[in-house]
Amino acid sequence: MHPIWPTDPDLLANRVAMVAAEGGWCGAYTIESFKAWYLEGVALGDRAHLEHVLRPLGKDVDAVIAQANAPAAHERLKMETDAARGYGIFGSPAFVVNGETFWGDDRLEEALSWATGRHRLQDVH
Repeated sequence: MHPIWPTDPDLLANRVAMVAAEGGWCGAYTIESFKAWYLEGVALGDRAHLEHVLRPLGKDVDAVIAQANAPAAHERLKMETDAARGYGIFGSPAFVVNGETFWGDDRLEEALSWATGRHRLQDVH
């Protein structure tokens, strides 16, 4: 099964992620959201997608959607997008750690090692 694309033209799933980040449950939301999209073919940002993902996480779907539709969530997403553009990011996944950009999922481990000070290039004196 191929993920539905294009998906989420209103960016609701991304704004829900902003709510999740502020609430400390973004990791769980992201994992479940992408599993539903990639593996189960549920379109990101659809009401059915959000119910499928948020209910098992113990979240009130209507309350989360209301928070995600609030002006503050729209502004936060705009600010985060502008910050990414400021780093020259135009796609994903990309990771910025202490000003160092790592492009692509295959660079995740490098980004994590850079973040913890254990990257092989950080040992150069």
